[in-house]
Amino acid sequence: MNQKISTRNRIVSIDIIRGLVMLLMLLDHTRMFFNRDAFLFEPTDLEQTNLALFFTRWITHFCAPVFILLAGISARLLSQNLSTKELSIWLLKRGFWLIVLELTFIKFAWLFRFDFQNLDLMVIWGIGASMIFLSGLIWLSKRLILGISLLIILSHNLLDGWTATSPALNSIWRVLHVMGFLETDSINVYVSYPLIPMMGLIALGFVLGGLYQVSGRVRKKVLLISGISMITLFAVLRITNWYGDPRPYEWIHQWDITLMSFFNTTKYPHSLLFILMTIGPTFLLMFFLEDKKLRGMNIFSAYGKVPLFFYLIHIFIVHLLAMGLASITGFGAHNMIIDFWVTYQPELKGYGVPLFWTYIITIGIAIVLYPVVKNYRQFKLKHPKWWWLRYL
Repeated sequence: MNQKISTRNRIVSIDIIRGLVMLLMLLDHTRMFFNRDAFLFEPTDLEQTNLALFFTRWITHFCAPVFILLAGISARLLSQNLSTKELSIWLLKRGFWLIVLELTFIKFAWLFRFDFQNLDLMVIWGIGASMIFLSGLIWLSKRLILGISLLIILSHNLLDGWTATSPALNSIWRVLHVMGFLETDSINVYVSYPLIPMMGLIALGFVLGGLYQVSGRVRKKVLLISGISMITLFAVLRITNWYGDPRPYEWIHQWDITLMSFFNTTKYPHSLLFILMTIGPTFLLMFFLEDKKLRGMNIFSAYGKVPLFFYLIHIFIVHLLAMGLASITGFGAHNMIIDFWVTYQPELKGYGVPLFWTYIITIGIAIVLYPVVKNYRQFKLKHPKWWWLRYL
């Protein structure tokens, strides 16, 4: 089983897209730790934000849904070399491992505080739990999996107004569909990424992965039609405010606020419009990357070939650098040891750099990490028998 996994062929376009997603994620996390507005208000707060800040946040919205879609595609590609049982076990183990990482190393990297009193279930938890869901779903027919994925994605916003009738049901519902704190007596558990739409996306990705087992002509046709259809559906639903997002689009007298309102869809949990807005353009990018003339973008694949390794080290590095900036600018490194991540931290008013320098810092970190990820990839390939490398 180990040998089957380590020798599988990679799809260059998938690695490129995954690498682009990782770099966008780096931009978002650098903004969170370095930008002077990050600890004062949300960049999607239309009463306080501006176009540059809003769309810096907006472009990074692609990260979570695209990454989980690619996780489903990767699982389907693995199925070429593994039996259904082997793949199910791999997904189950991988899913649990991601959840463990979320609650240990990743938690520490975000907060620089290691305790189990405050837990935030973020994107890695969501991907891990969705993999566990997929480990059972793959036993069904591909047509049924597609039906289930589309049903979840298209209809889950019908549940937006539903409320639980008991504390236990409320906690379950928050895990599945409503961002917020679980009702527990001993610890604080915050669910940032409810699971229902993520489970639909990973299932859709698993079915979509089958396109890489057919001719490129068929694949390009499906990607192009799907991408255009999703973008069109997004535009129609958003303009009409008919369905698909609990946050309606508002026509306001200021054009810039109106524009931001149009694209200000709900991420937690991913609404139908949020998914259409992010996955539709991604399908078009996948279509265009089928053209070998664009393979000059291969540089991005270096980050996409070792995504978990990049994720783990970049948070730690960004946080460590932010601690240094806080120290040398008089705010104290201790203010970067965080009890629980919240946007408004008035003690950090005046800390940070303008948005332009946030981009410069992001580019600098990406450049420094490029040889690191390249060398780690080579190291991983040279040591196929080191089984634990498969989990990084």
